[in-house]
Formats: sequence, C-alpha cells, structure tokens
Amino acid sequence: MERIRARRRASKKHRDVETIISIISPDDMADFLRLEMSNDPDMRGRLVDYFALRRAAKKTTEEKGGDEAAKKARDIRNEKTYRRHYDNVAALYEAVVEKYGSLHTKKRVKFDRFEKDARARIKSGDRTGAAAVYRAVAEATADIMPKAGSDDTFYHNAFSRALHRLASCYGSGKAGVGLRKEGISAIFEMLCKKSANVGANPYIDELVEFCGNSRPELEYLRDLASSALPAEVPPKEDGAAHLVAVGVATLLADVLMSLDDPSAEEILGAYRMENDHTCAAYVRALAKRDRGAAQRLLDDAVGPYSYTSLIKAALEVYDEGSPAHLKLLEDMYIRSASAEDYERLRSTHPNWDEYRDAVLDNLARYSYRAYLLVQALLIEGMWERAAEVISDANDIRLLIDYHDDLARAAGPADAHAACRGIVEEYLEYARARREYALACEALEKMAGVPGHADDTGRFIADIKYRYRGRRALLEEIQKVERRGPLRTGAMP
Repeated sequence: MERIRARRRASKKHRDVETIISIISPDDMADFLRLEMSNDPDMRGRLVDYFALRRAAKKTTEEKGGDEAAKKARDIRNEKTYRRHYDNVAALYEAVVEKYGSLHTKKRVKFDRFEKDARARIKSGDRTGAAAVYRAVAEATADIMPKAGSDDTFYHNAFSRALHRLASCYGSGKAGVGLRKEGISAIFEMLCKKSANVGANPYIDELVEFCGNSRPELEYLRDLASSALPAEVPPKEDGAAHLVAVGVATLLADVLMSLDDPSAEEILGAYRMENDHTCAAYVRALAKRDRGAAQRLLDDAVGPYSYTSLIKAALEVYDEGSPAHLKLLEDMYIRSASAEDYERLRSTHPNWDEYRDAVLDNLARYSYRAYLLVQALLIEGMWERAAEVISDANDIRLLIDYHDDLARAAGPADAHAACRGIVEEYLEYARARREYALACEALEKMAGVPGHADDTGRFIADIKYRYRGRRALLEEIQKVERRGPLRTGAMP
C-alpha cells in the first residue's frame, strides 16, 4: 500500500514538473539552472556531460548527412534567427533616419548586441546560428547601402565585416566538408540576391579566399556559378539582372582561371568583353586553341587602365619579346613596384642597353614614380643619379627607404646635407604625430652616417628649441633618444 502511495506521489510530482516546464519562459529556466548548478557541482557536471555528448552526436550526424530531420529543423531555426535579427537591424537603420533625417550622421548604428549574440552561439558550438546572425547584419546593411551611398565607409565596413565573419563561421578549422559547402552556397546565394546593391566584388573576394586552393571546393563553386549564369547577357536596361549576371560571370572567370579549366571559352563566350576578369579567363582558354585569335582580341581589350588579371593573361598569350609583350612588362612593373618584374623586363628585352634609357625616361616623367625610378636606377647600378632623384624628390618616405644608398652614392657629407634639408621642409608642414614619427625615423638614419653623429645631435637640439611648443614632436624625439641612436648636442 505504501508503495502505491509513493508511486502516486511521484506521478503527481512528475505532472507538476511538466506543468511548470510548459508555463515558464526559457530565460526563467536558464536562471534556475544557473542558480542550482552554482550550488551543486555534481548536477553541473552531469548537465555538461549530457549536452556535450548530444552536441557531438548531432554535429557528427549533420556533417555526415545522416540525420536529415535534424538538419531540416536546424535550417528552420536558423531562418527564424536570420529573420528576427534582420528585422532588428533594419529597425535600427530606420530609427536613425527617423531621428536625424538621414543615414549620414555621426550617430551611427551599433552592432554590439548582434556581435555578442553571434559569439555566444559560436562558443556553444552553434556556428550556423552565428552565421545566420552575421547574414542578417550583412543583408540588412546591403539593403540600406543604396540609400546611404556607396561612398559611405561606415556602412561599407559594417557590411564587409559581417560578410567576412559569416564566412569564418563556416570556414573554421573544425568545419567538415558539408558545412564548408553550406558556407559556399550561402555566400553565393547572397551574391545573387544582393550584389546589385553593393557590387559583386566583396562576395567574389570572400568566396575566392574561402575556397583557397581546394580543388573540390573550387569545382563545387564552379558548378554553382555555371548553373546560375544565363546563357545570354541580360541587357543593361534590366538593371539588377544585368549586374547580377555579370557578377556571377566575373566570379566564374576567377574560378575557371584557378582551375585552369578549358571550358572557360565555351562558358564565358557571351560575357568575354563584359569586364577584364571575364576577358582574361576567356583569352587564356582561347589561346590553347587559337593563339592568334586570342592575341587579336587582346589588342582591342588591353588598355592603360586594364586590371592586373588581364595584364597577366596577356603576358601569357603574347609572344615573349614582342613589342606588345615588352610594353606590358613595363606596365606590370609600374603597377607592382616589384624589383622582380623589373628584372624580368631586363632579362626579356633583346636590346636592353638601347631600350633602358627609354624606360627610365618614362619613369622620370611623373614625380609620383620617383620610388620606381630610384629602385630601377639602383638595380642598374646608377648610384649618382639615384642620389639626385632622392634629393630632388624631397620625399621623406623615399629618403628613409633609400638613405643608405644615398649615403653610399653621394658621400656622407652630401647625404647629411640633403637629409637635413628634406627634414627641415617636412617639419614646417607636419602637424600629426604619425608625421613626427616619420621625421624621427629620418633623424635616426642621419645619426647613423659615419662621422656625422655630432652634427645630427646639434640639428636635433635646434629642432627641439625651434618647435618647443609641439609636444607630440618632442615626445617622439624622446622615444628615439631612449632607444639610444640619437645624441642631442648643444644648440648651435
């Protein structure tokens, strides 16, 4: 009889527990669990072990694709998360417009609570839920961008940051193949939906970085883009449809070039002249079948403002040493400022001694190419001329980078005098701390010239006296003095 009464009491308690669970909110339940677990270590351990095992089992089954019902439930939950957060972000933007009359205001939207929510989800192992939060921020911001204007860096940075963090949710080191493919699909879907608002480049850059050199992932992305690309280019009058199609074609061009896929000629035929990326992928594939036709197409496509991707493709297609090839090598050096590209130009030209002066004169034609000219002159061993360019340019950054070469070519005395003149003129206009730091870096170089440490010390003392009202400059000089390379002499 006692056992029957005990069972009835237990049953009643069970019904009471079920009733309480059904009526209390999740937040109240969470508060209760935190309180109880803080007082009961055994309960805390059992709860952690139980849910850790369940989470691990759930993650394994989802990545293997064995539990479709669980994956479907997760997708529904994430879609609700996305929709709720999208509405919240959009409401924040609307509140800014309502209060200030414009999105261009110093009172910016803060994303702290969304960031906090996403990080909490990542910490708990719910990376797809965190991705839904970041997707909401990115897409709500993309929708507001046409009103904010493409030149508004705040909204552009907010969008780019959310997109990058969304990709990182899917691309962590622990992500399985299935989860990474979900990430590729999610970002590609965003490109197709929102690229008309913010342009395709942010999505393309993120996808290319996400896939890296993984051939299976690049092939998966190629299949996605190929299936979404219209056979004919939508007319520009269609607006968004045209922009999205060209964006997909541009992405596809990058992927096909990474895969060295010969089908690029067939896939991108209609889009070959839409932009430099599609043209580059097309001519690379065309050159394997008809090199002459590819060269003729490049004659019309390549111009002074062509993208580097097209220049690189043209260098592969044009015959080495031909006038067009040599001109592109020179353009490539001007774009990259790489000593390797200059060496490649030197080694490729059949009559370099005759052609060299023309290249150097072209570099000397514009003052903003002084860095390139000095680099080229040093490679050629023309020290004296390089020293003249450094002195005449009156550029403190150029002086810092090539100070040692200037001292070797012009001699310590002339180098010291040239440096002093450049620093003096620079300090007349410098007002920011970062500019003072550059000036101090030049002073360190001057102090290292053999036999001129004392002269530099007196020059520094003169600067400290002349600009004694510039606290930031004096603090930057003190930082360098504490490191030891400067000696402050008596003021002349």
